[in-house]
Amino acid sequence: MRGALSLAVILAAGVVWQAVAVAIDSPFFPPLLDVLGRARENWLSGPVSALFLTEAVADDVLPSLVRAVGGWALASVIGIVLGVLLGMVRGLDAYLMPLLEFMRAIPPPVLIPLFLILFGATETMRISFVAFAVMWPILLNTITGVQAVEPTQLQAGIIFRLNARQRLMQIVLPSALPYIFTGLRIGLSLGLILMVISEMVAGVNGVGYGILTAQRSFDILNVWAGIILLGLMGYGLSVGLQYAESRLLRWHRGSKKRSV
Repeated sequence: MRGALSLAVILAAGVVWQAVAVAIDSPFFPPLLDVLGRARENWLSGPVSALFLTEAVADDVLPSLVRAVGGWALASVIGIVLGVLLGMVRGLDAYLMPLLEFMRAIPPPVLIPLFLILFGATETMRISFVAFAVMWPILLNTITGVQAVEPTQLQAGIIFRLNARQRLMQIVLPSALPYIFTGLRIGLSLGLILMVISEMVAGVNGVGYGILTAQRSFDILNVWAGIILLGLMGYGLSVGLQYAESRLLRWHRGSKKRSV
C-alpha cells in the first residue's frame, strides 16, 4: 500500500511538471516527457546485448558513481575508526574537538584549489576531496554514539569477563550503530553533491561535467536530463543504504516498537 501511494505521488508530480511546462512554454523549463526522451536517448538507447545501456553510461555515469561511493566509503572507514577511538578514550575528544569543529566548519568547495595542488586533476583528487568533506558527519555521529553507550552495559561486559575487543564488537558498536547510520546517510547525500562539484570544477567526464557542458552550450534538455539522473542515483544509493540499515538494525527498531 505504501509503495503504491509513493508511486502515485511521483506520477502526480510528473503530471504537474508536464502540465506546467506546456502551459508556460519556456525554453528553460521543458516538458517532462521531452526530458525523459533525452535521458533515454543519452543512456538507454544502446544495443540489446548491453541491456540498452549506451557508452555514455560507462564514460560518465559509472565514473561519477565510483567517485561518490568511493569517497563515501573511504570517509566511512576513517570516520568510524577515529570516532570509535575518540569516543572510547575518555577525555581525548575534549582536546581534539575544537580542531575537529574548526575543520568541519570549512566549506568544502573552497578546498578544491588545495586538493588540485596536492593531487592534480586526478581521480585521487576527486575521491579524496569527497572523502574529506563527507568524513565529518560520520566521525562526529560515531563519537556521539560511542559515548552514548550505557555505562551499565560496559560494566556488565566486565563482569562477564569480556575482553576489550569483545566489549567493542558486542556492546559498543551495536549500541552506536543507529548514530553511525545517521552519519552515513548524511555523508552519502553530501558525497553525491560534492562529487558533482568536483566534476564541474576539475572534471573531464562524469554527470556533473556533462551538466556543466550542457549549460554552457544552452542544451537545456541535457541539463534537466542530468538533474533527473542525479536524483535517481541519489535515490538508488539511499534505498540501498536503508536496506542495509534495516537488516543490521532490526533488533533496534523491533525494541522501539515493543516499547511504544
